[in-house]
Amino acid sequence: MKKIMKNVLLSMLVVWGIASLSSAGLIAHYQMDEATGPLIDVVGGQIAAEVGSGHNYGVVRAGGNAVALEGNGAWQLSLAESTELNTLTNNFTVSSWIYWDSSVVKSGLNSNMIRIIGDDNPWDADCWSFGITDAGGLLFTKNGVVDAYSAVKPIVKDQWMLLTTVVSNTAGIEYYIDGDLVETNNNTTDCFVSGTHPGWFSGDEYDDFFALGRANGDGEEQWFSGAFDDVRIYDNVLSASDVADLYATTVPEPATMLLLSIGGLAAIRRRK
Repeated sequence: MKKIMKNVLLSMLVVWGIASLSSAGLIAHYQMDEATGPLIDVVGGQIAAEVGSGHNYGVVRAGGNAVALEGNGAWQLSLAESTELNTLTNNFTVSSWIYWDSSVVKSGLNSNMIRIIGDDNPWDADCWSFGITDAGGLLFTKNGVVDAYSAVKPIVKDQWMLLTTVVSNTAGIEYYIDGDLVETNNNTTDCFVSGTHPGWFSGDEYDDFFALGRANGDGEEQWFSGAFDDVRIYDNVLSASDVADLYATTVPEPATMLLLSIGGLAAIRRRK
């Protein structure tokens, strides 16, 4: 009995530690379990409203629902939440489960850039975005200031993956895939300066909208294509062990990780 109680206590401590990790520094968390829009940030109750087209809710995924975009659509965050994200210039973390769908064909300029979350206002050099390139590399950009792409190309289509970027003014930009560090990018020149960059537009440092599934650069609307889930933004730096724990606590059961392409989901998803 003592041994059983000890194991129970240890399990409770592990759960408590995981819960503490998931909430420490967490300033935005979109679980994406909604059956209909809009999306709600469970941390602050802010609303992300639909823009564009092709929004799908209730996409079946182990452990809960996800949402998907099968066209040129996104969810635009509230101005209050966007302002908070705009002020993040260093020492923060962005994480999201994504499913890059090979069946979705995007249109628009520079459509090879796939943005998960980022500044939704044309190139004024004061905000950041996070996503992947057409070649399968991770990217972190600050409009008109820095483009930090991963040299390795670890992202594959038609597979759920947890992508995490840790932005640090001491360690650089760390890219994680499924809880593992794959690369550190030190191309951080001017990345950690708040407000506008000299020579670029000024006067609107913190009044840009952010969006989930789209970012904007010089009039180029760069859309996400596929499904995503559990988007989190922390105003602190997660350690390597923190990121590994985040993956371990949010990964679905291995036998049910496969998600059909969005084109084949009609029979099992609930539409808006």
